[in-house]
Amino acid sequence: MKNVSSRTRALLVLVNGSPLAAEPEIHAIRKEINDISDAGLAGHRRRTLLQAFHTARTLDTSLVVFIRSKGLGPKPRNLRESLQRLGTRQRRDVAALNPGHRDTYVNQIVHPRNDLMHNAGATLSQDEANKLLVRMEACLVEVLRL
Repeated sequence: MKNVSSRTRALLVLVNGSPLAAEPEIHAIRKEINDISDAGLAGHRRRTLLQAFHTARTLDTSLVVFIRSKGLGPKPRNLRESLQRLGTRQRRDVAALNPGHRDTYVNQIVHPRNDLMHNAGATLSQDEANKLLVRMEACLVEVLRL
Protein backbone atom coordinates (compact mmCIF):
# COMPACT_ATOMS: atom_id res chain seq x y z
CA MET A 1 0.00 0.00 0.00
CA LYS A 2 2.88 2.36 0.79
CA ASN A 3 4.29 1.89 -2.74
CA VAL A 4 0.90 2.74 -4.21
CA SER A 5 0.60 5.90 -2.11
CA SER A 6 4.10 6.99 -3.12
CA ARG A 7 3.33 6.22 -6.74
CA THR A 8 0.08 8.16 -6.73
CA ARG A 9 1.74 11.16 -5.08
CA ALA A 10 4.49 11.05 -7.72
CA LEU A 11 1.93 10.83 -10.53
CA LEU A 12 0.02 13.80 -9.11
CA VAL A 13 3.21 15.87 -8.92
CA LEU A 14 4.06 14.82 -12.48
CA VAL A 15 0.73 15.76 -14.06
CA ASN A 16 0.31 18.90 -11.96
CA GLY A 17 3.70 20.15 -13.16
CA SER A 18 3.09 19.28 -16.80
CA PRO A 19 1.21 20.97 -19.65
CA LEU A 20 -1.72 18.67 -18.79
CA ALA A 21 -2.43 20.85 -15.73
CA ALA A 22 -3.80 23.59 -18.02
CA GLU A 23 -6.19 21.23 -19.81
CA PRO A 24 -9.85 20.75 -18.83
CA GLU A 25 -9.38 16.98 -18.44
CA ILE A 26 -6.87 17.45 -15.61
CA HIS A 27 -9.64 16.92 -13.04
CA ALA A 28 -10.55 13.53 -14.56
CA ILE A 29 -6.86 12.57 -14.68
CA ARG A 30 -6.38 13.53 -11.02
CA LYS A 31 -9.47 11.51 -10.07
CA GLU A 32 -8.10 8.40 -11.82
CA ILE A 33 -4.81 8.83 -9.97
CA ASN A 34 -6.62 9.13 -6.63
CA ASP A 35 -8.67 6.04 -7.52
CA ILE A 36 -5.41 4.08 -7.86
CA SER A 37 -4.73 4.75 -4.19
CA ASP A 38 -8.34 4.03 -3.18
CA ALA A 39 -8.08 0.62 -4.90
CA GLY A 40 -5.59 -0.37 -2.21
CA LEU A 41 -8.51 -0.82 0.19
CA ALA A 42 -9.98 -3.70 -1.84
CA GLY A 43 -9.08 -7.40 -1.58
CA HIS A 44 -5.94 -8.61 -3.41
CA ARG A 45 -7.47 -9.73 -6.73
CA ARG A 46 -9.73 -6.72 -6.98
CA ARG A 47 -6.97 -4.37 -5.81
CA THR A 48 -4.53 -5.37 -8.55
CA LEU A 49 -7.24 -5.18 -11.22
CA LEU A 50 -8.40 -1.75 -10.05
CA GLN A 51 -4.86 -0.39 -9.80
CA ALA A 52 -4.09 -1.56 -13.34
CA PHE A 53 -7.43 -0.25 -14.60
CA HIS A 54 -7.12 3.23 -13.09
CA THR A 55 -3.45 3.56 -14.04
CA ALA A 56 -4.28 2.54 -17.62
CA ARG A 57 -7.08 5.12 -17.76
CA THR A 58 -4.71 7.76 -16.35
CA LEU A 59 -2.13 6.94 -19.02
CA ASP A 60 -4.63 6.68 -21.86
CA THR A 61 -6.38 9.96 -21.02
CA SER A 62 -3.09 11.77 -20.44
CA LEU A 63 -1.70 10.67 -23.81
CA VAL A 64 -4.89 11.67 -25.63
CA VAL A 65 -4.86 15.11 -23.97
CA PHE A 66 -1.13 15.52 -24.70
CA ILE A 67 -1.65 14.63 -28.38
CA ARG A 68 -4.55 17.05 -28.68
CA SER A 69 -2.77 19.87 -26.83
CA LYS A 70 0.28 19.54 -29.08
CA GLY A 71 -1.81 19.44 -32.27
CA LEU A 72 -0.68 15.94 -33.20
CA GLY A 73 -3.83 14.92 -35.02
CA PRO A 74 -7.30 13.63 -34.15
CA LYS A 75 -8.09 11.72 -30.99
CA PRO A 76 -6.44 8.28 -31.07
CA ARG A 77 -8.82 5.31 -30.80
CA ASN A 78 -6.69 3.39 -28.31
CA LEU A 79 -3.45 3.30 -26.33
CA ARG A 80 -1.51 1.59 -29.11
CA GLU A 81 -2.52 4.29 -31.59
CA SER A 82 -1.50 7.00 -29.11
CA LEU A 83 1.94 5.44 -28.74
CA GLN A 84 2.33 5.00 -32.49
CA ARG A 85 1.40 8.62 -33.12
CA LEU A 86 3.83 9.82 -30.46
CA GLY A 87 6.55 7.72 -32.10
CA THR A 88 6.25 9.73 -35.32
CA ARG A 89 7.64 13.23 -35.30
CA GLN A 90 4.89 15.41 -36.69
CA ARG A 91 6.04 18.84 -35.54
CA ARG A 92 9.45 20.42 -35.11
CA ASP A 93 8.65 21.64 -31.60
CA VAL A 94 7.56 18.21 -30.31
CA ALA A 95 10.09 15.40 -30.21
CA ALA A 96 9.04 11.88 -31.16
CA LEU A 97 8.91 9.04 -28.68
CA ASN A 98 11.96 6.81 -29.13
CA PRO A 99 10.82 3.96 -31.47
CA GLY A 100 12.46 1.30 -29.31
CA HIS A 101 10.74 2.66 -26.22
CA ARG A 102 7.44 2.87 -28.07
CA ASP A 103 7.69 -0.80 -29.06
CA THR A 104 8.63 -1.75 -25.50
CA TYR A 105 5.62 0.15 -24.14
CA VAL A 106 3.33 -1.62 -26.61
CA ASN A 107 4.71 -5.02 -25.59
CA GLN A 108 4.96 -4.37 -21.86
CA ILE A 109 1.91 -2.15 -21.32
CA VAL A 110 -0.61 -2.43 -24.15
CA HIS A 111 -0.53 -6.22 -24.56
CA PRO A 112 -0.75 -7.07 -20.82
CA ARG A 113 -3.39 -4.38 -20.29
CA ASN A 114 -5.48 -5.73 -23.17
CA ASP A 115 -5.15 -9.29 -21.87
CA LEU A 116 -6.25 -8.16 -18.44
CA MET A 117 -9.18 -6.10 -19.66
CA HIS A 118 -10.48 -8.43 -22.36
CA ASN A 119 -10.06 -11.90 -20.85
CA ALA A 120 -12.55 -12.98 -18.20
CA GLY A 121 -10.81 -14.27 -15.10
CA ALA A 122 -7.46 -12.71 -16.00
CA THR A 123 -5.61 -11.35 -13.01
CA LEU A 124 -2.17 -10.16 -11.94
CA SER A 125 -0.01 -10.98 -8.98
CA GLN A 126 0.94 -7.96 -6.89
CA ASP A 127 4.45 -8.16 -8.37
CA GLU A 128 3.10 -8.22 -11.95
CA ALA A 129 0.77 -5.33 -11.12
CA ASN A 130 3.63 -3.30 -9.65
CA LYS A 131 5.75 -3.88 -12.76
CA LEU A 132 2.88 -2.85 -15.02
CA LEU A 133 2.21 0.29 -12.96
CA VAL A 134 5.90 1.26 -13.00
CA ARG A 135 6.03 0.81 -16.79
CA MET A 136 2.91 2.93 -17.25
CA GLU A 137 4.39 5.64 -15.05
CA ALA A 138 7.68 5.55 -16.98
CA CYS A 139 5.79 5.89 -20.24
CA LEU A 140 3.88 8.92 -18.97
CA VAL A 141 7.09 10.54 -17.69
CA GLU A 142 8.78 10.04 -21.05
CA VAL A 143 5.84 11.38 -23.04
CA LEU A 144 5.49 14.49 -20.90
CA ARG A 145 9.16 15.27 -21.60
CA LEU A 146 8.65 15.31 -25.38
